[in-house]
Amino acid sequence: MRIFVTGAAGHVGSTIADLLAQEHDIVALWRESPCRARPRVQALRGTLGDPEFVEQVTRDAQPCDAIVHSAASISMDLTSTSVSRTNCIGTQQILQLACKWQVQSVVYISSAQVIGAPRVHPVTEDHPAFPQTSYHASKLFGEHLMALATGDGLHAVSLRLTSPIGPGMRSDRIFSVFIRHAAANRELVVAGQGTRRQDYIDVRDVARAVQAALEARVPSGVFQIGRGESISNSELARICVRVLGSSSQIRFSGTDSQEGVVWDISIARARSALGFEPAVSLEQTILEMARGCP
Repeated sequence: MRIFVTGAAGHVGSTIADLLAQEHDIVALWRESPCRARPRVQALRGTLGDPEFVEQVTRDAQPCDAIVHSAASISMDLTSTSVSRTNCIGTQQILQLACKWQVQSVVYISSAQVIGAPRVHPVTEDHPAFPQTSYHASKLFGEHLMALATGDGLHAVSLRLTSPIGPGMRSDRIFSVFIRHAAANRELVVAGQGTRRQDYIDVRDVARAVQAALEARVPSGVFQIGRGESISNSELARICVRVLGSSSQIRFSGTDSQEGVVWDISIARARSALGFEPAVSLEQTILEMARGCP
C-alpha cells in the first residue's frame, strides 16, 4: 500500500510514518522542520491551506492508496488564522486529494478534548462536544468533514487521541518537565493539590491504532485512543521519582485551574473494532524519555 502521511515531521506524525514504512511505501508531507530520511519514505515539502497545495502534491507525488492526516496548527489563539487555514481549509484539501486519488481510506488524527470538559463518566465517543479552544474547534470541524465524506462513500476514520507522550514530545509539557527534573534530582512542583487526572498514551501505540484502522478496514467513524486509565498529576510525579530512582522532592504550590478534572477515557470501541490494546507502559515511556534528557 502507498500511504500519504501529513505532519510527518511532528511528534505523532513521524512515529506513524516510521511504523507504516516497515510494510508500506510512504509519501511524508512536512512543512518547516525537515523530514529525516528513512527507507521507503518519499519526503514531500508542502503547506496545507496554500491555494496551490492540491495541485502541487498531485504534481510531485504519485497517487496514494490511503491518507493519514496528522498535520495541524496547534495554536490556541482565538484569532490565529493559521488554525483555520491549516486545520480547516487544509483538511478540506486532504479530502479533495482523496477524491482525486480515489483513495481507499483516510485516517484523521483528532483530539479527545474536542468535548471541552468531561461531564459524563466515563467519557465515550458519544459524549457531547463543546470545544473550548480554536484548535479543538478546528479538530471537531475536521471530524464533521470526515463524517460528511463517509456519506459520500469514503472510508474515513477519526481517532481522538488523549494525551500523546514519548520521545520527541514538547519539552514544556508536564510529562516532559517531571521526567527532566526527576532525572536531574531536581524538585518537582505540582500545581494545586495535583488532582487533575489525565490519560497518557505513547505515540507508538497511536501509530499501531492508525495501522489497524488502515489495514483492518474498520467501520468509518470516531474512535478514542488512549490507555484507558488515568493518573493524577501527583501520581505522575511520584511515578517519575520511583521509576528513575530519583532523590527529587515533590512540592505542591499555588492553584490549578483544572483541579479535580478527570479524563477517564473509554477505549472500549477501539478495543472492539480495532483490536486495539496499549502495549507501551507508562514506565517504559518514562525511562526512554529520561535517556534523552540533557
